[in-house]
This record gives sequence, structure tokens and C-alpha cells, in this order.
Amino acid sequence: MRTARQHAADLRNLAIANVVLGDRKLDGNGHWHGGSYIGSDGYCHVRVSADNGRTRYKPEHRLVMERALNRRLQTSEHVHHKNGNKLDNRVENLEVLSAADHARRHRDSTTAAARTPAARANRRRIHGARLRELAFSRRKLAACDVLVIRRSTTNGISQATLCRLYGVSDTLVSDIVLRRTWKDI
Repeated sequence: MRTARQHAADLRNLAIANVVLGDRKLDGNGHWHGGSYIGSDGYCHVRVSADNGRTRYKPEHRLVMERALNRRLQTSEHVHHKNGNKLDNRVENLEVLSAADHARRHRDSTTAAARTPAARANRRRIHGARLRELAFSRRKLAACDVLVIRRSTTNGISQATLCRLYGVSDTLVSDIVLRRTWKDI
């Protein structure tokens, strides 16, 4: 099973490949990240072309299921991730449910599990972890981004290109490469 960190690293590598290959229209735009992003809802959104020539972003799990079924999904159909990982968009991990069945599936799985003593202890442990995460929430880059930046510079990608790609300053990229910041990674 692929983790969210692996998926994000793959997306960054795809974005780096787009910049290196010289897609000039997108190369100079510091906000371009390869045509996909992970939204605040936790789902991966992919850039697609519409019939009218415009482009927009659609949730990747819905696109995967539409291709597997060879038809467009109705708005009343929900795509459920069987293992709960919103970034695991393999066809065998997805299923189409009605809105009522989808809500029932989530309600049944959360209410029974939430009543156990282990679940209550886990919620207390998670609360402490969330407080620690808040201290790092102002960071512009994730740990996987730092690893990709270091690997990319060793592969010959310029720091200026990485600055534009990640939307950060050249000083920050230089400090990451020289291990002045993010020393623990």
C-alpha cells in the first residue's frame, strides 16, 4: 500500500519532470505543480480538459472509477475508498455507492470502533500529536519535499528551477541543500 508521503513525492517528481522537459508555458509559473494537487479535503485532484476546451481539476478517485466503468459518474454516486486511504486510488480499492449507502458505511465503521477503550486512549494520544503538529503547520514544505529537493539537485536540476516549482525562496532551497535547515532529514 502506498503512503501519502510516497504519493506526494511522486507528484513532486512529476512536476519536476514537467519543468525539466521544458514546458515553457508552465515553466515560469511558480504555482505550477505538475497538474495535480492534494486538496484540503485530503483527496488528490487532477487537471483535466473539458469538452469546451477549458481545463479544471477533478478528484482523481472519481476519474479512475469513470475510466474503470467506461462511463461518467452521476452526481448522486459516491466513490468509496475501501481501506480508508484517500490517496490510494487503485481500482480494486474503490467502489461506487449511493449517497445513503456511503453514509451508512462510514457511520457503521466509526460508531462501533469509537466506543472501545482502545479507541478512547488513541484519541487522547492523537490529541497530543496534533498539538505538536500545530507547531510545524507554518512550514511551506513537507519532509518528502525536502528529500525530493536534495535528490533533484544531485540529479542536476538547478536550485532556481526548484524555487519556482515549490514557490519558496532561493535562500531556503540553498539552506536545505547545504543542510542548514531540515537537519533531521
